[in-house]
Amino acid sequence: MRFDLVIFDFDGVLGETVEVKTRAFYETALPFGEDAARRLVDYHRAHGGVSRVLKFEWLFKEALRKPWTQELSDALCAQFASKVRERMVTEPMVPGAMDALETLYGRIPLCVATGMPDEELHFILEKRGLVRFFFAAHGTPPAKAELVARCVREAGVKPERALMVGDSITDFEAAESVGTAFYGRGPVSPAHPWHEDLTRLARYVLEE
Repeated sequence: MRFDLVIFDFDGVLGETVEVKTRAFYETALPFGEDAARRLVDYHRAHGGVSRVLKFEWLFKEALRKPWTQELSDALCAQFASKVRERMVTEPMVPGAMDALETLYGRIPLCVATGMPDEELHFILEKRGLVRFFFAAHGTPPAKAELVARCVREAGVKPERALMVGDSITDFEAAESVGTAFYGRGPVSPAHPWHEDLTRLARYVLEE
């Protein structure tokens, strides 16, 4: 077996939920103007895995050049959550994700580390019937690298024996920071294993 731990992001890795959140960012920012909404979407797409709090903070500080407050953070995050909560449960799984979980479960520890809020993550895993697969599941805060490091510590494995499965540069940088291997869902890269879905993941993990 190649690894002693597999860590999954959620959006775009387990659930086909990236576009749900993209649309929610656009709709939440639209009252501040079409340009602001489009810029936030562009920022979101370039920074997958970063928490929504930091994305809305960027919108106000960098795009709108307006003061950022805790009240704004709470209000915008609440609006965003109301737009995505139910669809996060009903959108399909990434092809191969469920097969990978069922094949790996019981053979190797599995964990989730994602940029969504911790409470929302556990709600979604429970509603989707996925809780049983994971010995731990962590959402933000803190940042992705610390979440990955927490999974490694809790599993009691060496970082180089852990595999982070992600779909964004944030996921890759977190894996690199902690010292884990990386497996990408998305564009093919010659430097790391990247695939369009997770149909090859279990074989990759289990084969030497």
